Amino acid sequence: MAEDPDPAQDPYAALPLSPWARRFRYDQQGRELLLVDSELHSGLAPEAPALHPKYYADTPAPEGQPTTKVQLDKIFSSERMQRDYFRGLESWQTGSLMRYVWFSDNTGPFSGGHLEADYDLVDGSRPADVALQVFHSERIQVDESKWLGFLKRDRWYDTGGRGPTLAGGSWSIDNPRVWEVLSISIELLDRIIKALIADKHVMLETILFGMMADWKQINPHLKSPFRDANILFSQPFLKRYCDNMGFRFTTGFVAQLDRGAWIGRLNSLLKDQAWGLTDSYSFDDGVWAVTLTTERGIILLDVGPLKTLMGTDLTLAERCIMQFIVTTTMLHELFHSLHLARKLDSTWPPNAPSINVLKSLNLHEPLVDDDGATEIGFAAEQRILGGQFYIGHRAVRDIPFGLYRQNWPEAWEADYGTEDTIPGHRSFRRGAMMEITRVPALHAAKLLSAAFWEDATIARKSDGHFHLNRLIISDTRYLGRGVLYDFAPARVNPAPPPPARLSPGEAEMMTHWRERHRDWEQRRDGWYKSAGKAWDTTPWAMYQRRQDLHAFARGFAARDELRCRLIARRFVRYLNWTADRDRYVSKLPPTSTTHYWLIHAIGLLMHAALPIRVDTLTRARSQAIATWRFIPGRAMAAAAATTATGTRTGTGGQQQQQQKQKQQRQHRSGTVETTVREADEADVPAGRRSVGPSVLYDPLGRPGHADVDAADIAHAHYLDVLARLLAHLAAAGAAVPAPWLRELTRAAADLRRQRSPPNDNNGGGDDGDGGDGGDGGGDATPPPDPRSWAASWSFAVPEYEEGDSRFENGSWTDI
Repeated sequence: MAEDPDPAQDPYAALPLSPWARRFRYDQQGRELLLVDSELHSGLAPEAPALHPKYYADTPAPEGQPTTKVQLDKIFSSERMQRDYFRGLESWQTGSLMRYVWFSDNTGPFSGGHLEADYDLVDGSRPADVALQVFHSERIQVDESKWLGFLKRDRWYDTGGRGPTLAGGSWSIDNPRVWEVLSISIELLDRIIKALIADKHVMLETILFGMMADWKQINPHLKSPFRDANILFSQPFLKRYCDNMGFRFTTGFVAQLDRGAWIGRLNSLLKDQAWGLTDSYSFDDGVWAVTLTTERGIILLDVGPLKTLMGTDLTLAERCIMQFIVTTTMLHELFHSLHLARKLDSTWPPNAPSINVLKSLNLHEPLVDDDGATEIGFAAEQRILGGQFYIGHRAVRDIPFGLYRQNWPEAWEADYGTEDTIPGHRSFRRGAMMEITRVPALHAAKLLSAAFWEDATIARKSDGHFHLNRLIISDTRYLGRGVLYDFAPARVNPAPPPPARLSPGEAEMMTHWRERHRDWEQRRDGWYKSAGKAWDTTPWAMYQRRQDLHAFARGFAARDELRCRLIARRFVRYLNWTADRDRYVSKLPPTSTTHYWLIHAIGLLMHAALPIRVDTLTRARSQAIATWRFIPGRAMAAAAATTATGTRTGTGGQQQQQQKQKQQRQHRSGTVETTVREADEADVPAGRRSVGPSVLYDPLGRPGHADVDAADIAHAHYLDVLARLLAHLAAAGAAVPAPWLRELTRAAADLRRQRSPPNDNNGGGDDGDGGDGGDGGGDATPPPDPRSWAASWSFAVPEYEEGDSRFENGSWTDI
């Protein structure tokens, strides 16, 4: 039964965002609503001591020891969320990583903009503006005339797709504000690619000249790990393979190719490369760019990072990181485009040894050498930059915070199902090392500095992943699928590079890191470790389920049935309620010391509050087809016009070259139209788009029986299962967290009243006083409409306090 949303039921509608939630977007994966007091908190803010969301490198004023359990809960739940979200880092540690930037020895290391003093007035000028002047004077200067051809402005279309606007105008590269920030990242990309050419980097060599082959050609006796599996060989790997197999190595000539041949090959493969801008191509907040294979590799960049760069609230450290991330995004997508161009290439000399022995056109992305997963962009990032770069969960509209790099493929890549993987590959085995490196603003600033590129003592710019030192790490071993564990705390690398290898400013950064850690240890001495250890054993430590509870409350208010049912299903499955009685009981207190039973119990409450569903609920993906139009920017249009009219003077060879250029540019000479399926909120994995009919199991009341048919389920039945669960805990003498028990029984009684017929004051069943809880549904009369929502959802996370309850002398008693 469809019901209109009731905004009055949303308990958070009138509450403001906390300062940290205002500056850093919070309503996204991993950073959802966590805490509610007079404000809404995502958990990103440091606590004890508190820090400003912008001036978080400052030394905070002294604070007293927390005096309430609520304060302790706020501290520990926030830091637990941060360690998961940033994979080992807590927010207060970021101040050291963003403390300094460096552009030259003339100015030396200076503040990245995260001190309040950076914004004091001095002699009528703002030091923040002075720092920005240093950035613009000492950074790499944009010189488009020197760029590789496929990066130039005449390769750019105006925005396609939903038509994002900027102050009433188009997000166009002809807009000076857009081009000002975008061109800096392109300049850096041009230099990085030229460094890869100069250093003859193996990954660039591989995408340009590597051998392409079908899996079955290389491994005829092994089952293909996935459909259309193919391999892209680097020269060193192919040489070893040929030596081991006794085959003739036919592509040794690649090592003799000079850099001019590399540039020629690169320009040839990317002769049709084009670029554009888009706004929210996908509902996935982690999509920074996309390569349209249907349009021979047009690369669309999301405008989110450009919006951030054009904002007024960005610090210099944040600006450097964002410019760097835009560059790495473009590099990633270029490798997707190069892969497509390699597969479609017909220009390889017929008299040269073949570097493509695929039996048929196969656009499926290849495994590179012995990688365990396919994603050519990440394979390139791993080899060139040392891994994937993350801002939290890579949210495209984030202000940079907590940047880290992790090796690829991730150990749980095989669990995601988002990429093709080789089952059992060493990358996904228990014990595989997840190498997590903290990336300071100093690294991004260094790459943006003219001094780095002009330094003749750094002969090979790409060495050491462009000289990123692993100073602060959170390396963590993968413990296997489904195992809950903490990422290793961010710490100083026990095997750091020698001092001579440190980049400018890194010694100062490490000094700040150590001083800040000593300061925090002193401030927290005497209470933090003991209080944290006690909190960690309580249900409050399950912060992700607390986020889910807030999400359920909001979904309930909006009558978002799919969202609520997915959460309810996740909760109730914390215990296997399809198991027999003995196995079910073995997971309950006092036998089990986990709090999974509590999450399971809340899941029963959720099911009692939701409509009973007899069929599958699916949020269908949009089938609407949109036509996106990409209109050439002024430079592209002018170049196409010049090529079309040409010039009839000069030698025949010149005219022939002009005609060739015209043919190469022909597809860019006018508007390009492409059809795409419109993205919508259903663009998520299938498991999050659908949920089956309602189910009910009752291992304590109906042991050995199968689930109840959905048509026979009443809301009160879920409350009866819960009542029997609490009755069992009472009879077993189990000690359970008192605040959660009180909230559980209160909410159950509230739902029992809502779900009882008007003439039934009780509705059958008992909600936690130690009774038997009814007979599995026989005591309660079904409500008139099982498809109805409960009138309200009142369960809320109780305030943190220590203490358990045990059933004694006929009632639950605090102990």
